[in-house]
Amino acid sequence: MKLIDSNVFFQFWRNESSNVLTICFSALLDKPPKFTFWRTLKSVNTNILFCNSSGSNWYRTGIEGINGGIYGFVKYVESICTRFSITRVVTIGSSMGGGMVHFYMEAY
Repeated sequence: MKLIDSNVFFQFWRNESSNVLTICFSALLDKPPKFTFWRTLKSVNTNILFCNSSGSNWYRTGIEGINGGIYGFVKYVESICTRFSITRVVTIGSSMGGGMVHFYMEAY
């Protein structure tokens, strides 16, 4: 896997042998730059986008470093899918990250 894009609040890892993107939304207690399920998901054969929230905004304003709030985040994911020929997106989140799964699906 190769790190393609990142800041303190997100990391996109590219797996050239996969057309699946797993988006993992971290829980509140994982203070950036830590990500929930980081060690576990790094061993899964997909592209991975790890996300974290800045404080207690519970992802309501999107992901810091990706402009446009939740809708900007959706556009960012769409651009990743187009650029890397990704045909399937899987989302996972724990605690408040599970809430972002809902926000993401509503925005999409």
